[in-house]
Amino acid sequence: MLRTLAAAALAATLLGSGAVMARNDATPLALPAGPMPPADLAAALSIADASGLKGASRVAVNSFSVVFVHGNVASSQAQKASVTVSYELQGVGPADFQLLTDQAYERFVAALGAAGFEVLPRSALAQQPAFTRLQAAGQPSGQRRDAAVAMAPAGLNVPPLATAAAAGREKGLGASLAGLSAIGSAIGGAGDVDELARALNATVLDLIVVVDFAELQASGGGLLDRLSGTGTAKVSSKASVRLVPEATVLRWFTPAQKASSLTLNRPLLLPDDTIAEVTQRNSAGTTAGNVAGALISFAAGTGSRHETREYQAIAQPEPYRQRVGDGLAQFTGAAAASLGAAR
Repeated sequence: MLRTLAAAALAATLLGSGAVMARNDATPLALPAGPMPPADLAAALSIADASGLKGASRVAVNSFSVVFVHGNVASSQAQKASVTVSYELQGVGPADFQLLTDQAYERFVAALGAAGFEVLPRSALAQQPAFTRLQAAGQPSGQRRDAAVAMAPAGLNVPPLATAAAAGREKGLGASLAGLSAIGSAIGGAGDVDELARALNATVLDLIVVVDFAELQASGGGLLDRLSGTGTAKVSSKASVRLVPEATVLRWFTPAQKASSLTLNRPLLLPDDTIAEVTQRNSAGTTAGNVAGALISFAAGTGSRHETREYQAIAQPEPYRQRVGDGLAQFTGAAAASLGAAR
C-alpha cells in the first residue's frame, strides 16, 4: 500500500511538472558572466508544493544529470516550398561535458550546504540496497544520441528520465515513446525512492538540467497554410546557448512520502560569447540535393522549391566551459537557495 501511494505521488509530480513533455519557451532571462545568480533568477523558478520541505534538514542527492544538446533541426512547408535548417555544435565534446557535470554537481552540493541542509555523502547512499537498484535502472554517463548526450557525475549513472530528455530532442514517435517509458520506469522505482528516503531519514533529490545551444523556429508550415495555399516556408535560427525549461526539473521525495518539484519557467540565456562563431557548411550531398531538387522542379514546371541549410556553431573549449559552468552554478545555486527558503 505504501509503495502504491509512493508511486502515485511520484507520477503526479512527473506529469504535473512537465518533466518530460516539452513546454513553450517564455521570454529568456539573460544571465550575467560569473557564478553568482542574479537576484531576479528566483522568479524564473517555480515550486509545485513546498509543504513537504518544512522542517527538512537532511538531503541526499540520488541523481544529478546534465543533458547537453549538440544537434538541432527544424522544418517548414508551405505552398510548394519547404525548408529544413540544422545546427551542429562543434569544438566541444564528451570530455568537456563530463568536466562541466562534475563541477556542477560539486557546486550544487556546496550550495545545498550553504542553504542550511546537511548533505549526506554518497557513501551513505551506496550502503542502501534501494540506491543500488535505482542506479542499476540507469545508464552510464555520456551515451551519445543523434541530438543530445546525457551526463552524470563520475560514479553515478544517468536515470531513465534524463535519458528520455536526451531522446526527446530527436524527431519522431520514438522520442515520445521513450519519454513515456521513462515515466513508467521512474514510477516503477518509486518504492525504491521511498525506501531510500526512509532508510536515510532524508529528503531525496533528483536533478536534471538541459543545456541547448541553438534556437530554431519554424513558421508558415501549419495545416491552414497548406490547405489554403498561403504562407511562406521559413525557419529562423541563431546560436543561443541557454538552459531550457523542457525537462529541466529538480524533484524531491521526503521520508513522509511527500513528492514535489522545482521547475524552470523561462530559458536562462548565457552570454553571446559562449559560441565563438557560426558557419554555414552544407555537405556535398546536401548541396547536390538542393540543386537536383531545383532542376527537377524546373523541368516539371511545378515551381516548387526545396532547400536544406546546415550550420555549425563552433565553440572554443575554455570560454564555453567557463560560461556554461557559470550558468549551471547560477541555476543550481538559486535552486538550492529556493529549497532552503522553503524549509
